[in-house]
Amino acid sequence: MNPEERALRVNVSKFVLAKAAEEQAKATRIAAEGAIAAVVEGPEKGQATRNLSDGTKIVVKRSIIYHCNVAAISKTCKDFCEANNAKVHVPLKSSTKTVLDTEAYEYYRKNYPEFFSLLAKHVQVKPAKTSVTVPVCRSGGENTSDLRSKIESYHG
Repeated sequence: MNPEERALRVNVSKFVLAKAAEEQAKATRIAAEGAIAAVVEGPEKGQATRNLSDGTKIVVKRSIIYHCNVAAISKTCKDFCEANNAKVHVPLKSSTKTVLDTEAYEYYRKNYPEFFSLLAKHVQVKPAKTSVTVPVCRSGGENTSDLRSKIESYHG
């Protein structure tokens, strides 16, 4: 095995082990959060604070996520107003977020360089976080202890 492949295998193994540890840590954290929230009573929406005798401060924040059928809410308000000769505030809000159309921007880069150079003065570009994915076979594949022994064999 050449040195580059050996280094890649070592780092892929480390990556896979770290991802597995991350998943386990996340599951453990979520279970602990649930257990803490079950003991620390508080409002449905808001926060509750609990101080332990050793000085540890626990803050449990609860919130509510709302999903609705926008068309049905609008129709209900309209129908109510018509039936009751009333006016109500429709409990909906909308927002518009203007962002750079990166496909169009890149199109101008390739096809209209003079125009692109004018636009480019107003655009900041920086590399995004690099992502590495290593698919792991979950059933019938290697488990983390197999990967640990592989890492040790690559180092030795």
